[in-house]
Amino acid sequence: MMVLWKKSQNGFGIVEVLIALALLGGLIMGVMEVSKMMTKSSAKFSADSDVIHLTNEITSILSVEADCTASFLGQNPTTGSATVIKQAGVDKLTVGSFNGNTNLLISKYDLTANCPDVSLATQTTCLRIEFNRKKLSHPISKPIRLYVELDGSGNIQKCRALSGGASEIWKRGSGTDIYYDSGRVGVGTTIPASTLDVNGEIKIGNSGALCSAAEEGSQRYNSVSKRMEFCNGTLWKDLGGTIQTRNCVTQNVSTSGATCSAGRIITQITSNGGDWGAGDTFTCCELYLD
Repeated sequence: MMVLWKKSQNGFGIVEVLIALALLGGLIMGVMEVSKMMTKSSAKFSADSDVIHLTNEITSILSVEADCTASFLGQNPTTGSATVIKQAGVDKLTVGSFNGNTNLLISKYDLTANCPDVSLATQTTCLRIEFNRKKLSHPISKPIRLYVELDGSGNIQKCRALSGGASEIWKRGSGTDIYYDSGRVGVGTTIPASTLDVNGEIKIGNSGALCSAAEEGSQRYNSVSKRMEFCNGTLWKDLGGTIQTRNCVTQNVSTSGATCSAGRIITQITSNGGDWGAGDTFTCCELYLD
């Protein structure tokens, strides 16, 4: 009778070969399982990266007031929704569209007050974006805080995305403008005494803007004349002004002597020749800076 576990003259016995095959099979299965897990992990990382990228892209678009307003105009700030995010008047990211390397599906744009640091009392609400992807057990939801201005019916008439905390200081206006709507601003000082308090030199340039009613009170440096200028609502004038005359009166020496009335000085003398005297005239004017 043959003994199966005994080595043959030419190598291993059948039992040893079977054991080796079983071990090899187990090793292969282990490698396949690790590979499967790595593939899943890589896919999840790619999908998560797409979620972050799309959320940041939407936040960037909605930080422009015109784009946010176009996307949510007339919506209730806590129960409304949208079907598309618009950018420069064009549909950019639509509900139901697939995006990113993993074909991530945007399934919802919902407005809600159910987010941290959000309250209509502070003119803020929350946009929740819902993402889906294949073989996902549940959707991924990402919030974006919005600053909102409401119309008389309590619906959105202006909005923009906020990237900071609940008490964001600098705010975005139209286009690339930003503003600070309360308090004082200090540069080089922690205790500003005026609306703008600069503890140091200020360099003023020249954009070439026309002087108009909107620019009235503005100052600039004229690098050609090497002078500071201000806008009076119509023209750019030298800061400090130039001496001008007004309310001028011509007087005769023989009848008025050589004295101007109070508030005027002699600005011109007209002589008929010879010594100063009868027949000569002089002009008295008020002076002012313009």
